[in-house]
Amino acid sequence: MLKKSNESYVTFIKKLGVENIINYGIICWLCFAPVNFILSNLAESIYLGAGKVVMLLLYLLALLVALVVFPVTFSRLNRKTFLFSLFGVLVVISSLYMSEDKLYFIKTLRTMVLRGIPLFLLFSTVKSSEKVLKNFEITGILMVVAGLLSVTVFREEHFHHGSSGYSMYTGYQTLVASIFLMGSILYKPKLITVVMLLISVIVNIMSGTRGPLLLEIILLILMLVLVIINRCSIKMKIFLLVFLIIIVSVLCIFNDVFEYLISQPLFTKYSRSLRLLMSGDFLKSDGRIEIFSTSMDMITSNLFFGPGIINERIEIGKRVSIGPTYSHNFFLEILTQFGTIPGTLLLIFFVRAIIKKYDSSKEFKDKILLVVLVFSAILPLLLSGSYIEWPMFYVLMGYLLNTENFMFKQNIGDIEL
Repeated sequence: MLKKSNESYVTFIKKLGVENIINYGIICWLCFAPVNFILSNLAESIYLGAGKVVMLLLYLLALLVALVVFPVTFSRLNRKTFLFSLFGVLVVISSLYMSEDKLYFIKTLRTMVLRGIPLFLLFSTVKSSEKVLKNFEITGILMVVAGLLSVTVFREEHFHHGSSGYSMYTGYQTLVASIFLMGSILYKPKLITVVMLLISVIVNIMSGTRGPLLLEIILLILMLVLVIINRCSIKMKIFLLVFLIIIVSVLCIFNDVFEYLISQPLFTKYSRSLRLLMSGDFLKSDGRIEIFSTSMDMITSNLFFGPGIINERIEIGKRVSIGPTYSHNFFLEILTQFGTIPGTLLLIFFVRAIIKKYDSSKEFKDKILLVVLVFSAILPLLLSGSYIEWPMFYVLMGYLLNTENFMFKQNIGDIEL
């Protein structure tokens, strides 16, 4: 019976192809969140309680995909990935041992286990940059659609303080979607990706989050300059040049444009970002300043050892009024967790790995993919969020460790991998 099942599995892999199976796994894990949001909320709006049923079905589907994908992924593990994973396990175990609140620690690891680790394994074994960029294009479009529904149809249910509030989740997910779409445009410009990118800007304005909006506008201008200089047809260059001129013109007459926007009930009611601009407090954040200051105090007092991952949140929570929280900055978070000297060494190794990967990337598509991964993994973490719970960080780490130096014999049954 077991032998027959193994033969069926081998036949199935032969038919689909190993690289295709890994890419199916990637698109499943990347698209799970936006697809789950769209389908479960639509089902819930049709019939009360149907959303949970749809969510359960999607989790079961993801489990079936995992049963097919991960045996192939484990067979492609390389030595670097194995050693890094071992280091990660040791860090988690030691931090859990030192934790004052073990239940809080375990709850915080949920996103890492369910989304981070699977994406880490998938990107440590994938070989086709072109297919990944295509997956990013599809995922980016789905994420923008999910964001658009979040700021319109389902706004009351998912925003802090209802229609007048904001959604950090929507803002940063839309920022990642825009980075995916920009990477696709730099590689192979398409009208649909340009349109969805413009919609993502509107979604970020409506989401009420300041950081993602600022970052997206900066990246958008940078991308337009790069595309016009290097890539795409004459017609597309003309179109993008006109679009860039419009953006620059809007910035030049910002006051007039802003006065028009704030006079529109739709924007003044729903956009927290515009209200903060009206009050002159767009860049003001007393809570962040307090957290940054507390993090710096911890860094200067812990030169050789830190409290460990997640545990620094409890330490910060003791000193600020909002309870356990993270540093809201990737570099500060690493330094507060591991201590000044160990944290600095880890950051040096991290930056060096990125530079080394970029230098070893021979084709344009490989360089574009790495830039997209670095931007989507690190940029959001400079202003908010924690790498512990940010799936794209695990994607980047997996890709940086992706080599041909496999640990195991590369076959499943009689299939050469």
